[in-house]
This record gives sequence, C-alpha cells and structure tokens, in this order.
Amino acid sequence: MRWRTWLAFAAGITAPLVVAAAAVPLRATIDNANVALVLAAVVVAVAMTGSRPAVLAAAASATVWFDFFHTRPYESFTVNNRDDVVTALVLLAVGVLVGELAIRSRRHGADELLRLLELRDCRFESGLGWLEGPVVAQLERNGDVVHGGVRWRVSSLGLPSRGVGLEVQGGGQTYGRFLLLPTAGVPVSFARRIVAVALADQVGAAFASHPEAAAT
Repeated sequence: MRWRTWLAFAAGITAPLVVAAAAVPLRATIDNANVALVLAAVVVAVAMTGSRPAVLAAAASATVWFDFFHTRPYESFTVNNRDDVVTALVLLAVGVLVGELAIRSRRHGADELLRLLELRDCRFESGLGWLEGPVVAQLERNGDVVHGGVRWRVSSLGLPSRGVGLEVQGGGQTYGRFLLLPTAGVPVSFARRIVAVALADQVGAAFASHPEAAAT
C-alpha cells in the first residue's frame, strides 16, 4: 500500500502544475479567478485519496503554479496585484480545508462504531499489516464474536477486553480492519453487532469504489 501513498503524493505535486501550465494559452480569455477554481477542483480530486500529505502538497503546488503562470508578472513568483495575492491565499486555504475534511471523513465509520458499541476507542488499520499484530477476537459477518474458536457471550459479558477485529471488505477484497477496544463489562446486543458489520461493509464499498483512499 505504500506505493499508493507515494503515487498520491506525486499526483498532488504534479497535477496542479500540469493543469496550470495547460491553462496558459487561455490567459487572455478567462479570468485568473476561474483558473483558481479549476485548480481548487484538482485539489479536491487529490483529496479523494484521503492522504493528508498528498492534499497538502496539492494545495501548495496549486498556489505556487497559480502564482507562477497566472499572476502578473507571468513566469515569476512575484505578485504585484493585491487581488491576486488574496486569490492565491484563498486557493491555499481551500486546499488545506478540503484535505482536512477528506481525512476526517475517513474517521466517520470509526466514530459511528464508537457510539454504536459504546467503545472506549476504535481505530482503522489499513492493508494487511495488522495480521502480524496481536491476535484478538473477531466480529464475524453473522454477528458472532469468536476468539480461539470459541463464541463469546457478548450479550451478557460484553466484548473481549483485549479488543475485537472487524474486517473491512469490498469487491471481494480486504482493505483492513477496525480494531474495536471495548468499555469493560458493557453488553453488546446482537442487533448492534449486525449494524456494526453493515457499517464496515459501507466503508468497504467506498474503498472498492475509490481503492486509493485505503492507501494511507
């Protein structure tokens, strides 16, 4: 998965440059504020990867190349017009904001699970690296919690204190898991466990549609 992270970062740097350079022949026919909007859309596209470094790189790159190609004097990093300075700063701010929203949206599923299962913590572990970590109980697709081949009485005992793994799958592929860290002694009903599985399936479906988002 690491190569996807680097690919997203490279795209964040180069995509705004390519778009800004491609718009140079249109400088006489379109306002540079419209060019800034196009570059903001490029940052939004990079934000779909869910990688904060890639989005920050895209926001910075968009601002730099907007300045270089589309503010006077052209092909210079000097800006003489106050409105151009404001536009460039707004472009940078929008890029950073979009990136932060993209990162937070990835945590939405974890936040829902925290409330649903009354957990003390929940984190998403991407890829398959977690398979090498400590063995914990698993929340199966049928709602059962199994540890060491034994079904746990979650409805009366609560989730195992060492944690429970909930795999995130979509399109026949495993993208990672949620590690559920329970509040000790809190029972979790079968209905809530089934809803938790459904939430994980929604995240898996999103990753199947945009697999690059699971890269970080």
